[in-house]
Amino acid sequence: MKKYRLFGKIPVFDIIIIAIVLIAAIVFYNVFMTSKSGEIIVNSQTKTIRYTVDFLNISNTVDGIPDVGEKVYETSTNYFVGTVVSAQAKPFVNYSYNEVTGEPTSTTYNDRQTISIVIEASAVVSERSTEVNGVKLGIGKTTTFNMPSLCAMGVVVNMEEV
Repeated sequence: MKKYRLFGKIPVFDIIIIAIVLIAAIVFYNVFMTSKSGEIIVNSQTKTIRYTVDFLNISNTVDGIPDVGEKVYETSTNYFVGTVVSAQAKPFVNYSYNEVTGEPTSTTYNDRQTISIVIEASAVVSERSTEVNGVKLGIGKTTTFNMPSLCAMGVVVNMEEV
């Protein structure tokens, strides 16, 4: 048994266990006690924002341009995410590349439209995200929006504070 003891008195196994516990304590402290997540929660502010959502490639047979004042909901949670401030329809334009020359091309479809709406909402804004009623929004975020006159998938293309 003496060959597994340091200086003939302290068991080596005990020293290994103590070292592992100390390393685990240091890692725990560095990961959980020095986090800035509390600061981000404290630094979040409630602000009024306006964001633009484009609904691409909508058929002209859909008579669904939202009216000003319509309430907008996010469909997966059915949470209120704002009120329509303005809406417009424009022809749908598909941007692509010519397969032969590689040059960019665009094609306008007369039977399709892009519906662009501006939504105003009260949002919690922090360094990490912008949330409206718990729904995270940001430029490029694609989600399905539900209004009395239209339910479609749209992409957030612009966001600004009012």
